[in-house]
Amino acid sequence: MLHRISLALTICGLVCLVFLTVPAFAQEPEPIPPNLVGTWVGKRSSFLILDGHFKHIIDEPLTAYIIDKQDGRLIAGEKTSKLHVEGPGSGNGEEFFGVISPDLKTVYIAEHKAGYAVFHLTGPDEMEVSYISDGSGEKGTELMASIQRLRRQ
Repeated sequence: MLHRISLALTICGLVCLVFLTVPAFAQEPEPIPPNLVGTWVGKRSSFLILDGHFKHIIDEPLTAYIIDKQDGRLIAGEKTSKLHVEGPGSGNGEEFFGVISPDLKTVYIAEHKAGYAVFHLTGPDEMEVSYISDGSGEKGTELMASIQRLRRQ
């Protein structure tokens, strides 16, 4: 009889342990990433080597990232630095893909022809972009580093 009571208490203890530890292993729902779809426009300051010559560009107007696709933490769009921004598919820009990091404030970007950027989300409609290119693209730029301050239109 004592053996049955001991066995019953052991089983009850194990059942209670399972119910207490299951919530510890339950995963928290993944936070909802910010919606970045839109046209982000601003100015950039850059150091670059163009056709073998060093240039320092200050507050060049109308750098734009047009984000037209977002699936969770993945984004895609087109970057342009033309004075006339026509939008995705215009042929005037450069395609890019990106991923929003788990902190939901940093976005890593790879551009189609050359270059990488990191978006630092500073507000719901503001970001600062750190951009680098090693010059391996088809453009005449041999090397570039820039800081861009953008706002969503």
